[in-house]
Amino acid sequence: MTADEESKEYLVVFAKAVREKFSSIIVGHPEDQLKNPIENLVRSFGIQLGHTLNVVTESDIEEIGGTPDIEVAVDRAPTGYIELKKPGMGGDPSRFTGRNAQQWQKFKAIPNLIYTDGNAWGLYRSGQRIGEVIDIGEIDKRGVSGLKLAATSDFLNIIRQFLSWEPIPPTSPRGLAKQLAPLCRFLRDDVLRAVKNTDSALYQLASEWRSTLFPDAKDEEFADAYAQTLTYALLLARFDGATDVHPSRAAETLNENHKLLGQVLTLLADPQTRKEIGTAVDILVRIIGVVDPSRLMEHDPDPWLYFYEDFLAEYDPKMRDQYGVFFTPVEVVRSQVRLVGQLLTERFGKTMSYADEEVVFLDPAAGTGTYPLAAMTEAIEKVQTRYGVGAILIVAE
Repeated sequence: MTADEESKEYLVVFAKAVREKFSSIIVGHPEDQLKNPIENLVRSFGIQLGHTLNVVTESDIEEIGGTPDIEVAVDRAPTGYIELKKPGMGGDPSRFTGRNAQQWQKFKAIPNLIYTDGNAWGLYRSGQRIGEVIDIGEIDKRGVSGLKLAATSDFLNIIRQFLSWEPIPPTSPRGLAKQLAPLCRFLRDDVLRAVKNTDSALYQLASEWRSTLFPDAKDEEFADAYAQTLTYALLLARFDGATDVHPSRAAETLNENHKLLGQVLTLLADPQTRKEIGTAVDILVRIIGVVDPSRLMEHDPDPWLYFYEDFLAEYDPKMRDQYGVFFTPVEVVRSQVRLVGQLLTERFGKTMSYADEEVVFLDPAAGTGTYPLAAMTEAIEKVQTRYGVGAILIVAE
């Protein structure tokens, strides 16, 4: 049997299963009737393409779920998600309205996602459609007789692309910010949804957070703080050398140099909590896991200086305006620091400029510390010029 014949056979089995589901009295949501047939179909194509798959379906979803209906892992690595819609809605979410359209605005963050109503199939990466939506017929109403076998090769191509997805490592701090910001929003939305449930582990965590730190904080503020803290903790662990950035393992890395943040991450990585926000965390882990810190530092020796401004501009522009997160360009900072250094030397008689023991540098809005860093660099250059490179080593010891 050729690959094309095998693929057609899989589609025939799928069409029969879907028709059988919809020919009986439907109890519950129509999307639920598609779960098992689609799960079996994806598994079949996975075997044909040589993949070892783990396919997990949501067991208890809302009418408009907070996470996609089906998660697919290839060789144990989270690879993609499938969102199901009732037959007739199609596979193009840009045409949706109401709550389905709102859901699509959230799901745009997912880097590898299929939308399908069983008949139409569309592949999307971070909100961008890959190729055309493939229509395989009207199988919910007509079964095999409604199947368009001519679309087999196009359908196989979508499944092949879906199962072969790999995250692309960002090549610049700004590119990293653009990748992480929508995923952090996704996480924030999941946290906010969870804290509305009084039985949720996150609800309990939010209550403790308020009683200990911020008694007047709203659910939205907690969700935002949680999402940003978790995202940054995973990223910092990666920059500190973690090869496995799953929260529990990342916490072990952070405990070496950032014990407080490591303890926070351990708390955020509680297994019960992970069940409530697993999709967002799994995607973050997969993306951050391929980040190459050395490559980012080749592009920019200090990638953190402006990262948060770029991140916040993508994550929540209104919040950036509210917090005033706008950084002065490094060139301007260095120029200003040099001019002040000249004043210290020429007007105030401090020959060592910022390195003079009587000079105190105060930056009340330090942010990422661009100004103090430039002043320290200026001070070190002064000391090296007067006493040589060895003087810095002596002071450091």
